[in-house]
Amino acid sequence: MLHFLVLFFKMHSAALGVTCQDAFVVFSQHETLRLQSEVSRLQARLIKFEPLNSPFHVFETLEEFVDAEQSLILLHVQTWLLQNVHACSFRQFEDRNINALFDIYNLRDAISRYVESMTSCKQFADHLADKSITVVGTACDTAFYMDIYWCEDQYSVFRVVWRCLEDFLHNELIGSGAIDWKDDII
Repeated sequence: MLHFLVLFFKMHSAALGVTCQDAFVVFSQHETLRLQSEVSRLQARLIKFEPLNSPFHVFETLEEFVDAEQSLILLHVQTWLLQNVHACSFRQFEDRNINALFDIYNLRDAISRYVESMTSCKQFADHLADKSITVVGTACDTAFYMDIYWCEDQYSVFRVVWRCLEDFLHNELIGSGAIDWKDDII
């Protein structure tokens, strides 16, 4: 009987050791996944809130940057605006704000495609596109408070939105450090 109890306890402690080892493996796998998701979340926050340590894209010259910027913003943003921005009555603008002038989600996508084509960073592109929609909304509100009938002229709407986006995106791409060029001769 004693022999049986000794054998039982040895088997029990061996089984307990295997169970603890299995639990540790499961725990470490779970912890690894948790840490990976935490790293992803923190990287997303860094792109939104921290200045960049190095640019996403470095052009050879300022001229190369300007050429790329002009051709890509025309391709992605200005073309979209020309095809999709429309006038509305001042009552519609009061009720729906910039949603009365264009589909903000499609504009956001067009801006994101432009920024991504300049930087090759989707996360930064989405962040800057979101900020752009806020800036466009503010510019349109300002135009409305200056002249409530501004939104009834399609060209005025296009001009306000286009100038706002062109300036904001240019300043953000350079000011954030997302874009740079090698020669510093201006």
